[in-house]
Amino acid sequence: ADAHQVRIAGAVATAYGKAGTSGDGTVQVLIRPEHVDVLDAPSSDCIPAVVEDEVFVGTDTRLQLRLNDGSTFTARLTNSPEQEKIRTSGTQVWLRIHSRSARLLGGEHVQHR
Repeated sequence: ADAHQVRIAGAVATAYGKAGTSGDGTVQVLIRPEHVDVLDAPSSDCIPAVVEDEVFVGTDTRLQLRLNDGSTFTARLTNSPEQEKIRTSGTQVWLRIHSRSARLLGGEHVQHR
């Protein structure tokens, strides 16, 4: 798949797939909730976010996050002894997208309403 540099909430990420843009140059990018790491300190190519809510769901924790551009993202973290940190509402975090996990959505994958 073709690699493209995209800007997500002010951070640059690499997304893969055929680039189908709208008239203003925007693209739709798919990132699965389990394909990110949530970091407590900034690192290169990370997306800054603020925790809005944390929900424990069995083996997982779901973090509802607000990105710098106002959009939201839900991260799914697998619970483990190393992952027991509780992040309260308002906590600053950074998202690191797993390698080759951001996908460009072309027109054939987009539902029009």
